[in-house]
Amino acid sequence: MMAVNPFNYLQAVTEVSRLRLILSPPAPTIGATDYCFNSVPATLDATGTTGTLKWWTDAAMTTPAGGAADPYTHGKSAVGSYPFWVNETLGTGCAGPALPVTLVINPLPTITSTGIAAAVCFSAGAQTTTMPYTATTNSPTSYSINWVTLADQGNTAQAFNAGAGTISNINIPAGTAAGTYTGTMTITNSNGCTATQAISLTVRTTPTITSTGTVAPVCITAGAQTTTMPYTATTNSPTSYSIDWATLTDQGSTAYVFLGGGGNVPNISVPAGTAAGTYPGTMTITSANGCTNTKAISLTVNPLPTITSTGTVAPVCFSAGAQTTTMPYTATTNSPTSYSINWTTLADQGSTAYAFVGGGGNVPNIAVPAGTAAGTYTGTMTVTNANGCTTTQAVSLTVLTTPTITSTGTVAPVCITAGAQTTTMPYTATTNSPTSYSIDWATLTDQGVQLMYS
Repeated sequence: MMAVNPFNYLQAVTEVSRLRLILSPPAPTIGATDYCFNSVPATLDATGTTGTLKWWTDAAMTTPAGGAADPYTHGKSAVGSYPFWVNETLGTGCAGPALPVTLVINPLPTITSTGIAAAVCFSAGAQTTTMPYTATTNSPTSYSINWVTLADQGNTAQAFNAGAGTISNINIPAGTAAGTYTGTMTITNSNGCTATQAISLTVRTTPTITSTGTVAPVCITAGAQTTTMPYTATTNSPTSYSIDWATLTDQGSTAYVFLGGGGNVPNISVPAGTAAGTYPGTMTITSANGCTNTKAISLTVNPLPTITSTGTVAPVCFSAGAQTTTMPYTATTNSPTSYSINWTTLADQGSTAYAFVGGGGNVPNIAVPAGTAAGTYTGTMTVTNANGCTTTQAVSLTVLTTPTITSTGTVAPVCITAGAQTTTMPYTATTNSPTSYSIDWATLTDQGVQLMYS
């Protein structure tokens, strides 16, 4: 017999004077042989033509693999690579070439994590959050999430660290209500192997405030000052606020325990020397869980009224009874509507309505207490406008002494005469230098002022 190639040869057969040529079978085919640790099939199953498939542990096909038959029960379960060969033999005894087959069992990725995603605050818009982990193995490269009640998140690329790290871009749908949500995260490595991690996400409530946003107006001042803002209700217990002013210095986080039923936000800072005008801003309120909400606000700084005057009150004479006087002024600004006086030694005068004139006038009804002794009195007048803003003016008042005369009051008698005549009246003393006199007769024609000579 002639020598032949064992894998592809012609076999000569003498049969009734004719030669029959038999072709050896081709190498078998096989599907996937890469598997993940938790999904390895028990057998390897190749596909041939019409012959018998046999499995081998060496390329020379000298050592059968186990029972050798196909499907082949390989008995492998540990992670690793396992080489085999499979070929087909026809009923004629012709054997085909061997197909090298490598069974690969890939490791699963792992992640070490509490599974607690970073809590977020309620948002009307879509947002993302993160989840920390302390370790991974077998190089996961992406993750997906199957939420119980939220929209699922599809495969998302993530560069996991072997050590600790943070999973980013966990999607939270727009308008997700406050509450706790559970789900299952699946991590996947480059081999397509997966592992799961139970996760939970907390969406926190945001605080709210009901307010017109109108801050209590203040008057211009050279120094720093504070004001307040009324509100009628809050929810979810805000515990602090801050203000981002459009043109003023911003106010940082300021502690304040808001009341659920309304109140006044205190300690709103107004920088020193803030000019008169209206200032818009945004107040951010924050609750203990770190969630925030905003409120548009505005602050009005009102101008101060002014008065131009020497401050010299019109002098009065001593009087046993109460009396009033006036004080001239030449101009005012910003429409003062009342005044008060704090006297150094006299009884103070409370708020007294008076429509000041911009071009000047006389402040009326300045009270002088009964029996105020002669002398000069100083004080401070405060003028106030409709906004409650004030300014001050130093004032002084002089109470003049009254002259006295010591006399019986008996005028020297005269005889009746058809013509006019004069007479005299003796006196024994005067004080405070009287210089004239007049007479108001009960039944005679009154006598006007006459110069008096000592």
